[in-house]
Amino acid sequence: MIITVVGAGTTGSFAAAHLKKHFPEHTIRLLHSDEVGTIGVGESVTPPVKYFMDDLGADEKTWMRDTGSIYKYANCFKNWINDTPTDKQFFAFSYNEPLDKVLAGDPITFPDIKSVRPNHLRATDVWLDLYLQNKVTDYSKTFNPMYTFMHHMKAPFIEEEYLGSENFSYAYHVDAEKLGPWVLDNIAFKSGVEEIKGTIKYTTKHEDPVEDLIKSVVLTDGREFTSDLWIDATGFHRLLIKQLTDKTIGYPHCPANASWVGPMSYVDQDNEMKNYTQSIWQEEGWLFKIGLRNRMGTGLVFSTDYIDEEEALQKFIKIQDGRALKDPRLIKWHPCRVDTPAKGNVVAIGMAAGFVEPMEANALFVTVSTIWQLNFAMQQGMDWDSYNKNVGGAIDDIADFLSVHYTLCPRTENTFWREMRELGRQRKDDERVYEKYMSVKNTIESSSQFLTIFPDYMWLELAASWDVDVSKWKKEIPKDISEDYASYLKDRNWKLNQRAYSCPNYVEWMKNR
Repeated sequence: MIITVVGAGTTGSFAAAHLKKHFPEHTIRLLHSDEVGTIGVGESVTPPVKYFMDDLGADEKTWMRDTGSIYKYANCFKNWINDTPTDKQFFAFSYNEPLDKVLAGDPITFPDIKSVRPNHLRATDVWLDLYLQNKVTDYSKTFNPMYTFMHHMKAPFIEEEYLGSENFSYAYHVDAEKLGPWVLDNIAFKSGVEEIKGTIKYTTKHEDPVEDLIKSVVLTDGREFTSDLWIDATGFHRLLIKQLTDKTIGYPHCPANASWVGPMSYVDQDNEMKNYTQSIWQEEGWLFKIGLRNRMGTGLVFSTDYIDEEEALQKFIKIQDGRALKDPRLIKWHPCRVDTPAKGNVVAIGMAAGFVEPMEANALFVTVSTIWQLNFAMQQGMDWDSYNKNVGGAIDDIADFLSVHYTLCPRTENTFWREMRELGRQRKDDERVYEKYMSVKNTIESSSQFLTIFPDYMWLELAASWDVDVSKWKKEIPKDISEDYASYLKDRNWKLNQRAYSCPNYVEWMKNR
């Protein structure tokens, strides 16, 4: 079988390498054009990208060094509660672990974490009980074991000993303009992926009375290529899937539809480069800052319904303060997903399947999750019904989680944020986050199957951090378990604080990594 991936951004590069590794019996082609640019953002990623790169056999130290990438331990939301320097909420990768093993001090494996269900007595349930009794403070300082390393800007290593959990407790900041080409040159092409360079002029279809199928693509230079299966990795262009369907599912509750983006130089790298993503509240939306080894990625995310593009540009230029390495670039989108991203002999992956907005580093999750779902569907005889159900559900869940960042935000300084708050009341989003916290669809087991990027604990973390009334979430907790868990948290965090003093400065450590 001939499988042709169209588009060689990060999504297309990842897909070509993955398909050749897992389906070596097939001919894998990568068709791309130097005339068509890539989006080149999505520089903050989540742990599923680590799993994906590990599966490709990429050596972590090598690819990180070659692409200027650094380690990330959380997403820090700054000033979403109030406009003070201390308002920082670190959304980290601190999963629910089996409570009995936690309290017994037993080793905990990833299968153990995947076994936790909403009807169990979870660590977060006990934390919530302590929180409601004012026995612990905010979530990121007490439940999140990586807090002290971010607060003090330390690398969580003593020599080569990693002090965090081995169970996917970190991710990366990656240079999106370098990572895709690195995967192509070091993995995809070396494994036998065939490269075709050219620009598609038009497509042809099979004369099939039953099913709409793409037969070939004709390039501007006259060359024509056929394929059994087409993988649409053309991002917002949706070059192939739109030939078979134009039906999309929109997300009107997600306000952001544009972003001015651009790289920015460091002035004081030692203080500006962070081991976490910065998501900073703004009057018109929010700002991301993503540190790399030699620069930062920045972007002002906003809604054109509330601020025009030129005004947003001027604000972004002011934020960059003369440090822009390139002219700002405007990216616009319609928050939506394709209703049937797999149809006929075309499968849309990554942003071609759907995109909500950049928040919470979800773009490259959609890339790797759609590639894995494609893998699973191919193993089941091209089971496109499962692909469409799973991909659609995952992107819908992303839309729900991102929207409540806006609709539950307690800041209401202007029309935009007041209307977001009102939208949250209309949609009953305070009830929605509880339903997600209690849903079997938002477990680590579901996350490991690429069905969600936001498992249970993250919905509680947002609710508690955004000052949502979580008193109705309370379960009955035996007193001895509550006391034992409080002692565990106090002892664990004290030990991590002590060990952090012996850890190297994160920036200096990364420079030598």
